[in-house]
Order: sequence, then structure tokens, then C-alpha cells
Amino acid sequence: MAVGLKINFVAKGEERPWRDVPQDKVLLPEGILEAHVLEGGMASGKPSIAFQFNLPDGQVMLTETSARLMCSLTRMILAKYPNIYDDS
Repeated sequence: MAVGLKINFVAKGEERPWRDVPQDKVLLPEGILEAHVLEGGMASGKPSIAFQFNLPDGQVMLTETSARLMCSLTRMILAKYPNIYDDS
């Protein structure tokens, strides 16, 4: 099953982007969020990134995207917040 990725930049003070999701339907992962780089994970043979979310009820949610899309996202974040690594 294919899953798309929608990227939103939320300004400080704005409402959370998932405000239309009822609070009792929000599941917060527990423990460590795992990210796996899968060599050849895409049908094209290019790498993908898989995320593993361990849910409070013991279920595990997995989602995957292309490494190219993930790198594009990080580039967008770095462009918007060029001082993100500054400790000041």
C-alpha cells in the first residue's frame, strides 16, 4: 500500500495541524522511534527509510518513504531554519 507524505510548516502559535483528529484517537509512541535505511527498498532499487512506532497497546506501526523524499524534507528544514544546529 502506498502512503503519501504531506509536509507542513506550522508557525509558532498556530494550532496543531492534526486538530481535526479527536484527542482520544491520537496514539503516542512509547520508547524509541526506530528509523531503518533500507538499501534497495524502493521498487526502483533506490534506498528507502522505514519508521517503526511502538504503540502503547503493543501494536507496531510501520511506514516507509523514499530516502530521496526524506532528504528533500531535511533540506527544506535546513533552508527554513539555517541556524538549527546553533547552541545559542
